[in-house]
Amino acid sequence: MGKLPSGLPVHRNARSAFHELNVADVSRCCRDVAQQLVETYRDAMGDPGDELDVQMNELIATYRELVALESSSRCLETKLENAKGKYRESSHNSEPVELSSWNRYISDSDGRPGLLDIFNSEETSVGTRPKPTGDFKLLEAIAYLWKDPTAMMPDENNDDDVHIEGGKIELCCPITCQDFERPMISKKCNHVFDLQGLQNYFQDYTTRVCPMPGCSLTLSINDFEEDEVMKLRCQIEKVKKKNSTEDQTAMHVI
Repeated sequence: MGKLPSGLPVHRNARSAFHELNVADVSRCCRDVAQQLVETYRDAMGDPGDELDVQMNELIATYRELVALESSSRCLETKLENAKGKYRESSHNSEPVELSSWNRYISDSDGRPGLLDIFNSEETSVGTRPKPTGDFKLLEAIAYLWKDPTAMMPDENNDDDVHIEGGKIELCCPITCQDFERPMISKKCNHVFDLQGLQNYFQDYTTRVCPMPGCSLTLSINDFEEDEVMKLRCQIEKVKKKNSTEDQTAMHVI
């Protein structure tokens, strides 16, 4: 019968298969790996050893590879959908396959590209990465904060609502002036306070103005939730201080 042309109109019996042509879904795999990385982090922080820095750097490198894989999959999915749309449009606008036109299809003399040609010609657009949530949010924070837990993360650079002193994030409660034990963040204004400080502040009050100077929002204690990122900052800071103290003690012994 001879060779088939590179491109043909999508036959009605093949349309379901055409629409099912998709990039492999790696989201579940990425979520599983992210969960394992978080568990690895917690195990390492629960019993920090001499190789903690090495472990964390390896964990962060693995997370970056995971983000790259997720981004690549998302780009390929967009690229394929765009190519399918253009191929579908080209198919609808082409002449029907008949005996009189078969030779032109076989020789590709009509000049219409196939799906693979359209896919390869599509530009790969990185696009905007969705804001990380869950385990990805925690891992993103670890990647930015491991070297300096008081550093500002990218989404905090233009945020007037975080408690900043000299370009660094304060790790103490503005109410108690003590290190955070259970940091709580306002869902309305993003200000962070320790749970004990909030309980004292809202004692005998249902609602009060936010205790952060300059903030006029009226809040209740129910407007707060645990701040996982601030908790992470404090945890990293505590471990680093402990390791630094142990190193200094070892130096004195030597």
